[in-house]
Amino acid sequence: MRIFFLATAVSCASAAWADDADHTYFSYDGDEYIAVFSEVGATLTSRYPKAYAHFEPSEDHEVDRKHAVIFFGKDCSATHNEFGKGRWAQANGAFYAEFGTLDVYFSRQELWYIEDDCIMDVRVEGWPGNQTDPKAH
Repeated sequence: MRIFFLATAVSCASAAWADDADHTYFSYDGDEYIAVFSEVGATLTSRYPKAYAHFEPSEDHEVDRKHAVIFFGKDCSATHNEFGKGRWAQANGAFYAEFGTLDVYFSRQELWYIEDDCIMDVRVEGWPGNQTDPKAH
């Protein structure tokens, strides 16, 4: 009876994890993100709001407080709700995204459910060969 209960509890816990597509990731900067996966990629949303200061033009200072939302596409594209379009790649046990003036690193973590097309290729300046540099445009 005890073995049956233990086996049932383990299988139910495994099934719940497999059905739950939400996962938590932690950026190198100390921000916590909740990930939701879909057939086109992953959307990571910061658990807590961030403050984005806009000091230009100098007479019109403004601070936006909102959650950071980063989309990681299966085509290696990335979009940040504050910094716009960029690109991302996975390396050995880490992934990161680049958005012009902002880099977001997730050390010792991987984006599960995303295909291996975005694996970092050191022969192409650290980026997958099928991806163009957004700074070049």
